[in-house]
Amino acid sequence: MVFAASTKEEKPISRGSIKAQVIDPTSQNDTDNDGLKDWEEVIAGTDHQNPDTDGNGILDGVDRINTLAFQNEILDKDGALPLPTAELSRSFFGYLEERVQENGTLTKDDFDESLKEMVTNDTVAATQKILDQQNPYTRDDLRIDASVDPKTYFNVVGRVGEKYFPIKKRAENDFGRREIFIQLIEKKYADGTTMNDEEYQELLIHIAGFRSKYTGFASEIKNIPVPPELSDFHLSFTNFLANTALAVHHISLLDADPVLGLIGIEHYMKQLQAGWEILSVARSTTKKYNIIFTDQDSPYAKYHFGSPTL
Repeated sequence: MVFAASTKEEKPISRGSIKAQVIDPTSQNDTDNDGLKDWEEVIAGTDHQNPDTDGNGILDGVDRINTLAFQNEILDKDGALPLPTAELSRSFFGYLEERVQENGTLTKDDFDESLKEMVTNDTVAATQKILDQQNPYTRDDLRIDASVDPKTYFNVVGRVGEKYFPIKKRAENDFGRREIFIQLIEKKYADGTTMNDEEYQELLIHIAGFRSKYTGFASEIKNIPVPPELSDFHLSFTNFLANTALAVHHISLLDADPVLGLIGIEHYMKQLQAGWEILSVARSTTKKYNIIFTDQDSPYAKYHFGSPTL
């Protein structure tokens, strides 16, 4: 809805292509002027000679700020995520250790209903942990301001949106189509050709870059003044961005943790539907207040919050 990702045509720089960097930590140099000092780039794993290492259109310095905000506000305090696959592995091997024969063998009878129940329960529990991370913002996080009129509000939100998702850069193929995810799971391009491991990793890194876009968008609009009558919409929209960032983050981990990646894909598809519903509310609201967006207004606001016939 608010971003599109290229698959074969535009490839980000692989982290594997970044040369080893040995830099004096006392230096204040910022060679690529991206907001991170050269020694900070070593720690962050970015390229001090490339201001946008992952090719997501955001300077590495801004990316880093958004990532830390994402970890602090949405994930656990240490940035850790529950990994269903790891949890299932621990439970599974614990189950086997209790049932292995003295000669080191297992029989078919060892794989009974209790194992199935255990695996199911663990999967549900792991998924619930992820769901508990959603909707991180509450009404207490909003800046309610009765002096702000609705059109001004939508324009401010729109201008923040343009920073992260410029209308003019919308790709032809929408990342939200289910076929794209099938291709991702199968490691294939749209033409049926197979990605090699490096290309697949580059695509996952590229997807991870969109997490910064969503979290940056959410973090910025969370702090803008909101008319009281639009507080419900604003809270829904901000949480939608944060939830989508969480889903995209999980998708980017598809190779490291397939279970978590697949959960992320399902959550992302649900967020897309939620996003369209939120935009429908925005368009109904602008119609209610007789708001007409012109060429002098935010293109993002005009496209997303204005007439649905655009």
